Amino acid sequence: MSLESTSKFKVEKIIYQSPKFAIASGYWDGGSKLGLACRWYADGIGYPQTYGKPQWMNLPAEVSVEVKDLLNPSRSEVVLHFPPIAEPKIFFHTRGKGEVLWGNNLPMALSAFVRLPEVGEQITLRIGDHDLHRVERVVHVGFPTDYVAEVFCERVE
Repeated sequence: MSLESTSKFKVEKIIYQSPKFAIASGYWDGGSKLGLACRWYADGIGYPQTYGKPQWMNLPAEVSVEVKDLLNPSRSEVVLHFPPIAEPKIFFHTRGKGEVLWGNNLPMALSAFVRLPEVGEQITLRIGDHDLHRVERVVHVGFPTDYVAEVFCERVE
């Protein structure tokens, strides 16, 4: 199986190659900035592939590649190091009993809760806080952000 350039990725150099996997440096979409890509190729056309054509998978610039024991192919190992992902958060909107407007001031780590609060539950928003809030609405965030949901709570008297 050859590890050639594709229409999207021009291979500059194969950095690592085993019987099943390869990492290459090259250029994406005709650009001038050197990047990294990888692919599996042991079984037939390999992976990734599109419409029966082999492709390379882009490795983001934030990913570092460590190749261990490169001079001994039977024991060599590739380790990809990904940057840490920010802990998901819940953004709380609160209001007092009977108020119309929501306040927007309480981002909290999801780990502060065992799970995402559900509509109808009564919760406290801070450790040691004795004020109960009833969850009125939960909106799951469907776009890239640190927040997994927005939770709207009304203070319980």
